[in-house]
Amino acid sequence: MYGAERLKYPLRRAGERGQGKWQRITWDEALSDIADAMLDAIQEAGPETIIYEFGSGEGGSVNGVFPAWRLMRAILARMIEVAGPRRVVVAPLPLYHHIEGMATPVYLQRFRELAREHPGIELIDLLPYFQALPYRERRRCRYRHDPHYTPLAHRVVASALTAELSRRGIA
Repeated sequence: MYGAERLKYPLRRAGERGQGKWQRITWDEALSDIADAMLDAIQEAGPETIIYEFGSGEGGSVNGVFPAWRLMRAILARMIEVAGPRRVVVAPLPLYHHIEGMATPVYLQRFRELAREHPGIELIDLLPYFQALPYRERRRCRYRHDPHYTPLAHRVVASALTAELSRRGIA
């Protein structure tokens, strides 16, 4: 962490790969480059090429200092800019401890702030659809020793998105 070689600011390659030539850039430039590269990948190969996932990191993501949240904001801001007048649908996936009622859903706070800042965002809260299930069913939304979604959880997400997009006149 304190080594002389540690990077303290973003760098962009200034020469050919392997030449070791770098140019210092701002964090805004770095985040814009990342967001642009992701949008290019989506346009070239489809949206399934990108998945943005970061852990529960509740304190950091709520307080806005978590680097992953800064990246998420930059990506979403760029997507909104590129979308122009079209709406951008954002549906944060609740983690198992939210679905099972072991934690408060504070992860939505920053997404709500973002939606207020950008009227083109359609924020969809999927958690109520999970909470409508009996507790035993909610427990079946993740694997026993693995927090990833089971087919049941994927069906809940698909059903919720279908209902919400239809209700909002998007689909």
